[in-house]
Amino acid sequence: MTEKNNNNKYLLAFLVIFFLSGFSGLIYQSIWSHYLKHFLGHSSYAQVLVLIIFMGGMALGAAIASRLAARLSNLIMVYGVCEALIGLLGVCFHVLFTSVEAVAFESIFPSLASTESVHLVKWSIGAAMILPQSILLGATFPFLATGILRRFSGSVGRNLASLYFVNSLGAAIGILFNAFWLIPALGLPGSILTAGLMNIFIAVAIYRLSKNDEYPAVKVKEVTKDQSNLVAVLGLIAALTGLASFMYEIAWIRMLSMVLGSSTHSFELMLSAFILGLAIGSFWIRRYIDKLVSPIKTLVFIQIAMGIFAALTIPMYNYTFNLMEFFNQGLERSDSGYHLFTVVSLLISMMIMLPSTICAGMTLPLITHTVLKNGSSDKQIGRIYAYNTLGGIVGISLASLLVMPYLGLKWVIIVGAVIDIGLGMYLAFRIKLFSESSTSLRPLVAAIVMMFFAAGFVGLDTEKMASGVFRYGSATGSGNEVIFHKDGKTSTVAVKTVLIQQPGMEVGEFRTLVNNGKPDASVWIPLPTGQNLPSPEGVYADHKTMVLLGTLPQIYKPDAKKLANIGLGAGVTTHTLLYNDELEQLDTIEIEQAVVDAAQFFRPNINNVFEDDRSQIHLEDAKTFFATNRTKYDAIVSVPPNPWVSGVSSLFTVEFYKNIKRYLSDDSVFVQWLHMYEISPELIGTVYAAISDQFENIHMYRIGNGDIAFVASKSPLVANYAAPFGNEKLAVELERVNVLNSSDLAFRMLGHKQKLDLFFAPYSENMNSDYFPILDIGAAKSRYKEQSALQVTQLTLSKGLNVLSGFNGYFGSVTPDEGIRETEAMDASQRFFQYVNEFQQSTVENKFTNDPVEARAQEFVELTAGCKVVDNQESRDAASHQLVQQIVGAYPFSSKEQFVTFIEKASACEDYLNESVSSWISLYRAWSKNQFGLVIQLSDKMIEETIGSAGLQDNLTIMNLTSRLALNEWGGFADIDSMLSDHSGDLELLALRHLAGQAVRASQGQNNIDIAEESLF
Repeated sequence: MTEKNNNNKYLLAFLVIFFLSGFSGLIYQSIWSHYLKHFLGHSSYAQVLVLIIFMGGMALGAAIASRLAARLSNLIMVYGVCEALIGLLGVCFHVLFTSVEAVAFESIFPSLASTESVHLVKWSIGAAMILPQSILLGATFPFLATGILRRFSGSVGRNLASLYFVNSLGAAIGILFNAFWLIPALGLPGSILTAGLMNIFIAVAIYRLSKNDEYPAVKVKEVTKDQSNLVAVLGLIAALTGLASFMYEIAWIRMLSMVLGSSTHSFELMLSAFILGLAIGSFWIRRYIDKLVSPIKTLVFIQIAMGIFAALTIPMYNYTFNLMEFFNQGLERSDSGYHLFTVVSLLISMMIMLPSTICAGMTLPLITHTVLKNGSSDKQIGRIYAYNTLGGIVGISLASLLVMPYLGLKWVIIVGAVIDIGLGMYLAFRIKLFSESSTSLRPLVAAIVMMFFAAGFVGLDTEKMASGVFRYGSATGSGNEVIFHKDGKTSTVAVKTVLIQQPGMEVGEFRTLVNNGKPDASVWIPLPTGQNLPSPEGVYADHKTMVLLGTLPQIYKPDAKKLANIGLGAGVTTHTLLYNDELEQLDTIEIEQAVVDAAQFFRPNINNVFEDDRSQIHLEDAKTFFATNRTKYDAIVSVPPNPWVSGVSSLFTVEFYKNIKRYLSDDSVFVQWLHMYEISPELIGTVYAAISDQFENIHMYRIGNGDIAFVASKSPLVANYAAPFGNEKLAVELERVNVLNSSDLAFRMLGHKQKLDLFFAPYSENMNSDYFPILDIGAAKSRYKEQSALQVTQLTLSKGLNVLSGFNGYFGSVTPDEGIRETEAMDASQRFFQYVNEFQQSTVENKFTNDPVEARAQEFVELTAGCKVVDNQESRDAASHQLVQQIVGAYPFSSKEQFVTFIEKASACEDYLNESVSSWISLYRAWSKNQFGLVIQLSDKMIEETIGSAGLQDNLTIMNLTSRLALNEWGGFADIDSMLSDHSGDLELLALRHLAGQAVRASQGQNNIDIAEESLF
């Protein structure tokens, strides 16, 4: 009894160890995917190659283990050696990878003569970096499983199934732990180091448990020809069921990305659900496997059931959109809501995947158990595992590169289901199952017929697939018609359209490019009946962004000969870039052919893309294209999808910007698009920090309602805002989006690098990196919470930062734009100063006006003319209140010269109004003349007396901190702690507080400011 208990304890210990092995194994797969995508690129071929290398190595390792098993007597110790080697390679991986990558991009690739040779060498290096560990990982299961079967006799099937179960469960948990904790906490280097140390710990534990083991292979009788044939058949079934299972995985991940969103976390949730199904299947079969009279008979029904369940996911899939709609509408846009959204996403994934994957989890234990029960040697464990893995490689390639792009997403499922059902039927007839009882065939045939009816005649709802339910909370298209739908190699692309009507006529269409359910670009296409009518409000929002992205290079490089554009989208940016008459070559890099096909639906707005001989579209990943093309460009424009989309954040990293500099001349410019909606200022700060780390000169623009662009260069940036309007065709394109003159462009420039450095100072310590993917981790949550970084546009009004950086901004006349409120405010401000000058020079009495700006100017002139005759306190207080409002209203959009003149006019009333207004006038006068010492003196007193509203208090603090930073004057100033801990939402004030904290630490030591800053940031 004691020996049996000891055996159970040892077996449990080995199962825990193999759980940890599965846990670390999926960390490797996930981390390698991140690393190698940076090296190989994000093209569909590279993604498939990563899986093929990984699984090919696994298959090779399993095959090697099966050949060595018969010669070795302590297989568990050999397993421990494999774990030790895996761990050592994991610990060294980051240093090895970064060294090899640097040599490859700096020395090897530039020396190669052709694109094909670059690809070949790149893929060879990528394979070499993960193949050794993949082979070792593939050998672990056969070595440990065979060793355990030798050491613990009896319950062969149960022990095998238990090993499959704990390894799969560890993998399912490991991928979630890695995604949601390890990478955010430690980055890619820390995550792979953790996995390596875990493997070394496993090796030490194995050594302690099995160092004295000696369990040689048991000699088996020579198998008969029938037995040998059965083993061969079961090996083929292991391969084909692996093929079908991975076809399901590829299809389900693509399908569910349109329900859950295509973020990295969504992908990892789906993969975890898939592996969890395998674990549940192995766990369930372990209870019965040794009691089965005919394991093959059970395998028949499991194979058929797996195919039926998989096919039924096609009609079931359409209802997952409604389920997501229900939950998404009820969840709060908060951290807790995001956690619930994550759980719901996992549950939806499990609903689709579990029925089939539970069946898949039972197949390998059954096949392996049947082979061993048939009298074969235990080396067959490794062979069966290798066959299954090789089948998976074929399934991945078949689904990604052939069936999905040419037949469509639904047919990936149907082909896999046909294979599984076909395998079940073949086995059934081989063992003459249906000849025993014809009645058992009827329900089976009925089920198969029903399955093919459901799968063959129920289509995928393209309207729901294009709805973006994960984002908008609605599974309907809101009146949109889907006019294009294609399952590409990397994403499912659609174009949807809605007619815009005005009384009595249809005037145009609002067409949207949709990528995996996410709108990527929208364009207003007028019909002939609406050509001469103004665009309906808001419909040119995306169009304006894309046109301005194509215009920015022409502001800085109007004589550019070679341009590159990353991301075709709806084609408008490429179309606009081609208006440059000096241009000789424009390369547009687009990863997905389906996007190119979809762009045809945005003609005639983008005719240049397809009709201009200078335009070339390259189906390639950006990093790979530039490395293999090696052209020096005058400007590169980067317009990728939103960075919360899996893989896209790598186009916003410091490593990407370091590489992109290789392909720019010294005076070339790089233009980077980024959105301000569904993202936090902190995340934008990580992108700015990455760009700033690589480029000495940066300008930042607001190019749309929710979009900004960074223009970066190694050389000083000189903007010529008149240049685009010297090109007649480009000027017409700009007029279409209500950008009418050079002033409209100049106004959109928010700041240069000196000012931006100050503004983003609170976030500059963390930059987005390939190895510390802050943006990828945070963007999906930021999108869900509907956070906004529109406050970044406060840069337009940040007078304090202007003072410190020497940036004056633009304060001339601009065209009012309904999409950007600041343009209306600027226009109103300039008209206000014009009216004030006119009224003060006029002797004509004021007249009634419907123009509020003109009325405000009249009020100001009346106040300054009549304040000296105010004869009672009530009238004085009323006049004082009105004058403060006038000052506050005039301040934001005034130039320095305008405000100096304005405040001097207001100063005429200083002695006649109440004391608080007199203080404000004195403060603003000192501020407008850069009398920083007086500003400190006046604002200290006003802050202490809490004069003014919360908004005015923010102005006081900005003036006070700016003046102290300008003079580096902190003596006697004791209120910095309270200022730093004040949670104002003004981003300029946040930046100034951060700078003040740094300055005080430098001059006076820590003084507990760290605590205050931590509470703020």
